[in-house]
Amino acid sequence: NKRQPYWRIKNMITLLSDTTTWNGSSWNYPNFTAGAMDYTLTGETQNVRQLLLQKSNGEFYLLLWQEVSSYDYSTHTDISNPNAVVSLNINTPIERVETFLLDSTTAKASYSNHRSITLNVPDEVMVVRLVPRSLSFPWSQSDIGSVALSGSSEQSGNLFTIKASGQDMFSTADQFRYVYQKLHGDGYIIARIEAMEHTSGSARAGLMMRQSTNSGSEHVSIFARPGGERAFHWRAVANTNAQTLSTQPISGPYWLKLARTGDTFKGYYSTDGSNWTLAGTQIIPMNWEIFVGMAVTSATNSELNTAIIEQTYLSHQQVIVKPVDAIGNEGTSPLDTATFAIQRSGYIYSTLPVTYTLQGSADWNSDYTSTSWIANFPAGVDSLYVSIDPVNDAHIEADKTVVLKLQSGANYGIGNAWQAQATLYDDEKIGTFESASVPAEWNATGQPRSSVAIDIGKSDPAGGAQSLRWTYNDNDIDRWGNEIRCDFALPQDWQWANKLTFRFASPASVSGKTIYVNIRNNGIAPTSSGIAQFHLAPNAEFQDIVVDLSGYERDQITSLFFYLDGEQFPGNPSGGIDYHFNIDQVALFDHVDVADFEDSDLAVWTTQTYSTVSIETTQLDVAGGKNALKWTFNADGSSAWGNEIVLNPSTPLDWTCGKVLKFRFATTSSLLAGKHIFLNIKNNGVGYSSSGVGSYVLPDDSLYHDVTIPLVDVPRDLVTHLSFYVYGLEFAAGSHTFLIDNIRIE
Repeated sequence: NKRQPYWRIKNMITLLSDTTTWNGSSWNYPNFTAGAMDYTLTGETQNVRQLLLQKSNGEFYLLLWQEVSSYDYSTHTDISNPNAVVSLNINTPIERVETFLLDSTTAKASYSNHRSITLNVPDEVMVVRLVPRSLSFPWSQSDIGSVALSGSSEQSGNLFTIKASGQDMFSTADQFRYVYQKLHGDGYIIARIEAMEHTSGSARAGLMMRQSTNSGSEHVSIFARPGGERAFHWRAVANTNAQTLSTQPISGPYWLKLARTGDTFKGYYSTDGSNWTLAGTQIIPMNWEIFVGMAVTSATNSELNTAIIEQTYLSHQQVIVKPVDAIGNEGTSPLDTATFAIQRSGYIYSTLPVTYTLQGSADWNSDYTSTSWIANFPAGVDSLYVSIDPVNDAHIEADKTVVLKLQSGANYGIGNAWQAQATLYDDEKIGTFESASVPAEWNATGQPRSSVAIDIGKSDPAGGAQSLRWTYNDNDIDRWGNEIRCDFALPQDWQWANKLTFRFASPASVSGKTIYVNIRNNGIAPTSSGIAQFHLAPNAEFQDIVVDLSGYERDQITSLFFYLDGEQFPGNPSGGIDYHFNIDQVALFDHVDVADFEDSDLAVWTTQTYSTVSIETTQLDVAGGKNALKWTFNADGSSAWGNEIVLNPSTPLDWTCGKVLKFRFATTSSLLAGKHIFLNIKNNGVGYSSSGVGSYVLPDDSLYHDVTIPLVDVPRDLVTHLSFYVYGLEFAAGSHTFLIDNIRIE
């Protein structure tokens, strides 16, 4: 392209041109004393050349290029030279660094308060703009957009003198001087307009919150004009025309205030800095991290406008906590820890101690270890992490929770996410039998008719390749002496569990015979007939057995045992007859996880006409890990049904071990308060009722809430279908979004 050299030269002139004025007969060039920039280049510098320039506003421009051949005259082809990787090490205090290539006057990259930057130097000119620090940290400054005259800023305490040109901010691209810093999350800024020159009736000085420093960025601003008029100004969509809402002028000094809460931005003005009048409100989606500060424009590119602004307040910090990894596991190598993130927003450039407590069902030191109860933020750091390290003990215990709760402090506020929960999973089970030998606690000591062994020939399809084989030899004489036991080395506390579960297989020849289950608490059995009995299946397949432990003392369990009545089984006095039983997956039950959406598996979920599902990773459930199920319902205002989402498991689920269905539910709008979410279950393909098994009334907020649906009277041994649905006519036309997490049976 023959025009490429022209545009590159034009862009370099635009980037490097300094402030000049025309006096009618000649140009007046700026008179200033050149400064110094202390820097070094290291790395692949053998072919790199450099030229350092300075403008009258104090900014430096470093030109870098490779002095290498880029054209082969013998073949008339370009030579492709790799970039030279160099490090720019800056010793002079720098506020901002920007890099440019000459194909554009838009910065390719921007860095704030960096002392060392890696650059990829091409075989053409690269321009590096270096802005020395004239403002106290963390304030930065920059001309936004294609201003004709470079601006500047000076600071004395909280008083800022800002000089700016620029053609205003009405079009798709802004032109002004910006003094700013980063704002994380919610916050507000207050400033007093001390003075402003009248370069134009549209000149402006005020406050701005901005997505980026690009000239067409989304922003919200509150400005003062030379005549005392205030203007609330915004751009909702990048690179579109900005809009403004003006108010009547007032006399005397005036203060401006700009506030953000979520995606809601509000501008205010005041004559005393205490009593505020709302100038305008806009809802504009912006990132959690934006820029906040003071903006000045002359509204004429031929003059600099000088404004004096006293920045009186930048809102104090807000602190929240989120789970980064809401699951920890005992017995893993390396250790599987749970992790919380404590995050602060607002002004983050000071040190900040944040106190918190750790609560929940898990006990510190016996179930987990962690650091101190204070998160000490260094200046400039917005996130700190708290690790919860599970203790690998030998106790059979419930999965336990750790809840981090933020405590109030003098220098920060606490946001809505003031607590977060993680779950620590126990790795001990009573019996899984996957080792090469019988676990030491399982035995048939003192039982002449019984023995135990590991059986690799009878594998439990749900429990691994092995099971425990209990061999009972019936001699048709002895009625008892047929017990096998699990004798615990230390008494076990089973009060947390309400069910004992295991899998049992037996020969088809003894179908209908009875097996007894019993426990000893502190060495004493609660009943001679066992706490449960079950009849053997008519085939040799494994069957799931659930034993209800409620009503029995179980704070010091010393033994679990299985036995039978020898009179029920045919025997042989000459050597006896051997009966082989298999036991596997002996465990205590507290709940069944149905879906936690951490594996992002949506294959088992189906939807109807007006509903869709996806995995949501941006709105964390404080008790449920990193993901949730996002259910979007598109109401058309006339259809009552066609809005169901359904869990269809690949095989029927047995939920008889639990009495309630629990889940966590949130809406993304508080405007849905009072509306209903219905649930239904199909057991073996048959729905419980046309009105479902229960419903949930939506609250007046967008937080997660725990929901419990009773299942006592609901058939649930072969669950083939769990559905969530709404009555479409209850909802206004439009898209409605719900979040579901942590579906479980208890």
